[in-house]
Amino acid sequence: PYTFVLESTTDAEKLMRCSKSGTVGVRIPSHPVMLLLLSELKLPVLNVSLLVSKEEEDDEDRVVSEIELIDTSLAAQVDLIIDSGYCDPEGTTIIDLTSAKAVVLREGKGAVDAFL
Repeated sequence: PYTFVLESTTDAEKLMRCSKSGTVGVRIPSHPVMLLLLSELKLPVLNVSLLVSKEEEDDEDRVVSEIELIDTSLAAQVDLIIDSGYCDPEGTTIIDLTSAKAVVLREGKGAVDAFL
């Protein structure tokens, strides 16, 4: 459950249709359904975590962890939704590998000891 920030290439930026930030985040999942999908496809998958904006000022944005919480109008805008049951909303650990020393940008599910 990691996301590694790496230096990007022009080809990667074109493929992902992203801004020319110079970096790309590569997510290494631990969820069994995603691991099976990647194993079968033998290709990378472009994906995002679905954040729902806060409804009240005191609320925090939250990751949608159950398919029932996805708004039907939003579901109509994506190519595929896979219901793999409840997904833990805790984020991946994000490690920046763009310099000589790894930098932990966010501690999440993955242990950081090996990167310190």
